[in-house]
Amino acid sequence: MSREISHPISFPLRLPFSTRRQAIEIAQREGLSLNQFISLAVAEKITRLEHTAWPELAGGGGVRLNAPRSE
Repeated sequence: MSREISHPISFPLRLPFSTRRQAIEIAQREGLSLNQFISLAVAEKITRLEHTAWPELAGGGGVRLNAPRSE
């Protein structure tokens, strides 16, 4: 994946009402705007996915937590 530095892009995000309400509550508790909270959540998810995939990409044969077990 390319790591280009670019300007922020705006787009509408449709969330279920309950998810949006929870996100707003958590963001407020953390002293963040909803936009900051969602940006942080997406960044954390990307980091977690990249971290779990790196052993495979490096050819290390690492074990992924969500991989099916072979018996």
